[in-house]
Amino acid sequence: ALTGVFGFSPTAVRAFQRSDFVDVALRIYRRNVRGAGNVDIETTIVDSQDAQVFSRQSSLEPPCFEKILGSDKVQFGCDYGFTLDTRSLTAGDYLLKISASQEPGLSARREMRFSIQ
Repeated sequence: ALTGVFGFSPTAVRAFQRSDFVDVALRIYRRNVRGAGNVDIETTIVDSQDAQVFSRQSSLEPPCFEKILGSDKVQFGCDYGFTLDTRSLTAGDYLLKISASQEPGLSARREMRFSIQ
């Protein structure tokens, strides 16, 4: 049912095989785009010993943000994602961290635990 909305089938699975390619996708929201700068995205993965095993820096430019229809508040959203090749990870537990920041004091962060079998 959600495949038509996202273009892929979302899953709640948090355990993957070393041969999997995992699509990570989320939507970044902001209240306005007029006069706004880029949104910087920092994505990291740490292992169970808190050692960083993956790092990626990205930037979303204002034209990426489209008005979200049907919202009771004016919001703009931009989709962000990447494919994680799990062959670079050993078996174990991990924490995916994604931080989005526009300027000091204006940021959001999400974390998700997952494991490689």
